Amino acid sequence: MLVYNKFNTMKNKTLILFLIVSPLLFTFSCKDDDHEDINIESNSMLAEFNFNEESDLNEWQFYSNDSAEMIIDTQDKIEGAGSLKIHNGCSSIINQNGIPISKESNYKINLHLKYTEMPDGQWCGGAYQLALVVIQGNESEWFSLSQDQSDWYEKEFHYHSDHTGLPIQLRIYNGVYDLWIDDFTIEKE
Repeated sequence: MLVYNKFNTMKNKTLILFLIVSPLLFTFSCKDDDHEDINIESNSMLAEFNFNEESDLNEWQFYSNDSAEMIIDTQDKIEGAGSLKIHNGCSSIINQNGIPISKESNYKINLHLKYTEMPDGQWCGGAYQLALVVIQGNESEWFSLSQDQSDWYEKEFHYHSDHTGLPIQLRIYNGVYDLWIDDFTIEKE
């Protein structure tokens, strides 16, 4: 009987210790996951979109009127095998995956593009004819992509992330007839 009591007492102490320690282990494990902060080195490439083949379009959701289309153009490009071409205007593309970034950090967004204007009398509406929108959480920052030029040109923007560390989502609003995009990069400064 004495052995049984010692065993029972030891069993109770083990059970009590387990009940105390196991929630702490769970709490520490969850706490690390909930507050993970991404630390990305300066001058590191976060995303690069070269649009060399059809599979490069899988990361982008395309919204348009019935006649617009999004394709890979292997003839008109800056470098590589192709560029993204949106034909027949009034559309938008959205990078669905989002791009992980660090909290309160500076980023450089760079892309090459060219476009042709809408025919006379056609207009898509909206505040911007052509724009890049960087969305983080419920906030967004708009950048005009328009430029008076008939050939490829480069646009560079600087974005400062907020305190949340949420990933950013990229959207391009297109109100031009034909739009080409190539060599689209995002890097931490």
